[in-house]
Amino acid sequence: MCAMNLTTDAQVDNLLRIKLKNIDKDMLKHMENDLEMYEKVSLTFLLAEDMAEAYTTACKICNDINSGKYYLCEFIETLSKGWSIKLLEALCIIKTKHIIERLGYSYAELEKYFSPDIEYYTHRINKLIKLLFILCEYLNEKQTELLLRYMKEDGIHMTDELKDMQLLEVHILYWAKSGYISISSDGTGNVQNLKKHLKRLPTMNLSLYEEIDKLNISDTGEASCYDNALCKVFDLSENKVKKTADTNIIQTTETTAVNIIKKGICVIINEIHFPNTQYETRLSSIHDEKRLKETFMLFGFQVLVFNDLSEKTIIQRLQNITNNITDESCVIVCILSHGVEGAIVTTNGKILTLKELEMTLCCEKLKYIKKILIVQACQGKTIGRVKDTLTTDGPENVVVYGEFFLFTSTMPGFVSVRDKQKGSWFIQVLCDTLIEGAESNETFCNCAMKTTNKLSEMRGIVNGVETTQIPQNTSRLYSDFAFSISGSKPVL
Repeated sequence: MCAMNLTTDAQVDNLLRIKLKNIDKDMLKHMENDLEMYEKVSLTFLLAEDMAEAYTTACKICNDINSGKYYLCEFIETLSKGWSIKLLEALCIIKTKHIIERLGYSYAELEKYFSPDIEYYTHRINKLIKLLFILCEYLNEKQTELLLRYMKEDGIHMTDELKDMQLLEVHILYWAKSGYISISSDGTGNVQNLKKHLKRLPTMNLSLYEEIDKLNISDTGEASCYDNALCKVFDLSENKVKKTADTNIIQTTETTAVNIIKKGICVIINEIHFPNTQYETRLSSIHDEKRLKETFMLFGFQVLVFNDLSEKTIIQRLQNITNNITDESCVIVCILSHGVEGAIVTTNGKILTLKELEMTLCCEKLKYIKKILIVQACQGKTIGRVKDTLTTDGPENVVVYGEFFLFTSTMPGFVSVRDKQKGSWFIQVLCDTLIEGAESNETFCNCAMKTTNKLSEMRGIVNGVETTQIPQNTSRLYSDFAFSISGSKPVL
């Protein structure tokens, strides 16, 4: 494996440091003169903070094409502090190379920094707004017409400005302005009314729909995820499924004594961005997120994915999930982030200990449910040289803490290796091993042991040092179990 592709989740951000130049009014005016009308609308949409103001500006841009007025420039100057870097990111998203270079920047460097090819992630742009912009780009003319027709059937009033409006971005701004949907400053929002119509569109992009769904917040204040498939997890459905006394989802097959998990929930928390902190952006972690999601969906699990959460939000989300468990027999929580010994780092640079995560999962409600905590994060700054030895601590023997398995990517005090192009060693090997094991009903503990053995045999160069990595696990499972491949997929 090439040394230059390896990094750890304990390094200070060494990405390009953008030296912001002063973008004055004259530069903004020259920029606006060189932009097409639809590009001005796209920038207004991506930079929007106040939806009503953004809608008004977008309408002016569309209706007064030849007025010679600088509506976009006026709009930009009303934005909050830090608009310069948001503007540069937005210009990268809409791929206006000529504008970026005329502002005195290298397009190649900015593109590398903002990584617009990883289309579902952002630096400063509101994530939900970016996803809705991608939706506008994705939908063809027929799909857009259908969507607007569905909205009209839903009683959405069509203003004079919108009657002949072809740009979907302007319609979305109006829906947000009028309260039909909502977009929050934290990148989430209530887009339930939009989602129900997106599901009706022919050949809707499943991946894009799922990404929008992750950020959808219901009236209860919780993310809805895969609509009805996960409503019971967040207690959003009208008729919540009740757990019966004789419910037993773990079943024993006729051909083997191994208990097979038939139903479970997998929560993936992927900390990618760490704004205003010393920690490096973890863009390659999207490969781990995708791999984990595909693996546990293959096992028939309901998968919830959350990105860039604070330490308080992580605990709140996990508490909400555990409080609303019905007939699931296994809860798996996968956390991908930077880390220090005994803890992970959250998107706001705070520390969340593994003990706090363990105590959250090991609650009375989940006393007899299998709980797996998988952590891909450094546990220190020491590079694991080939001759380093492995030490483990024994588990506690308390009933409420039973049926728990902690699997960390590395030992306390050591770094965890992540390939910048392929994802982390630990997650990729773990998923390979679990899928291989599921085909023969191999137990989870055996798969964990095989993962540890495979990782210990891998070699790479980090900071000029030949390194290996040894995962560590703590098991308090009363019995072993296996996963089965169901091939189930979320249905729109």
